[in-house]
Amino acid sequence: MARGKQFTMTEDMLLLLRAAYVSWNDLESGAPTIDPKRPFGTQDVLGDIARLLGWPFVETRRGFDLSPQQEAKASELHTAMALALQVFLHCGTVPVGEYMAGPYDQDWCPAPKRG
Repeated sequence: MARGKQFTMTEDMLLLLRAAYVSWNDLESGAPTIDPKRPFGTQDVLGDIARLLGWPFVETRRGFDLSPQQEAKASELHTAMALALQVFLHCGTVPVGEYMAGPYDQDWCPAPKRG
């Protein structure tokens, strides 16, 4: 059997997918979109990735920053999110039912059963 592409989904990627800011884009006929300017909350995309994954920041003359190795890893993860999303949308499962979220449409979870 011929092999095509392979991809390894990691826990870090799933965490980042859950943290992505998804909204509705009215362009053309409309579609859900991940905010390209602030995919994880702010314009500091690599810093957001580090914060979400609990990485330590290093103290520099400018304040607290990522090390060059952390920046490279965060950039690699950010680029891999396109495939991670494709794999998740194709293979992921979510039970049918009602869900609820906080005031900013984040932290979705199953709603309590009624009655």
